This record gives sequence, C-alpha cells and structure tokens, in this order.
Amino acid sequence: MAERNTALITGANRGIGKATALALAAENYDLALFGRDKEALDAVKAEVEKSRSKCETYTGDVTDDDFVKTSVAG
Repeated sequence: MAERNTALITGANRGIGKATALALAAENYDLALFGRDKEALDAVKAEVEKSRSKCETYTGDVTDDDFVKTSVAG
C-alpha cells in the first residue's frame, strides 16, 4: 500500500485555505484543518471525506501558542 502524505492547513474554513484543503484531498492527502469557525470547518471536513481522505479539525486561533501545542501534540 502506498504511503499517504499529511498536510496541516490553517484558515481552512474558507477562501484559499479551504481551496487548498480540497485540492490536497483530491490528491489523496490526509489533512489536519485549523480554523476559527467550527461549523465551517465541519463543512469542509465533510467535503474532504468524500474523497476518502482522513481529516481532523481543530477550532481555535493559531496565534495562541498553547492552542497550537496541544493540538499538534495530541
């Protein structure tokens, strides 16, 4: 089985971040999506999972060091 790549995308709930997430999912990347709007992130996650990519979402502010540390550590 081929190895899968994983990408971490900030601002994934809209605009360029969302477009990047969908493009990478189409290329079989697994994704960690970060954004401030949980509803919007969940909608992007649902779209990503249609491509059979794995996807985790993290709602918060990436300028908050504690948020980032706890998100990527888990």
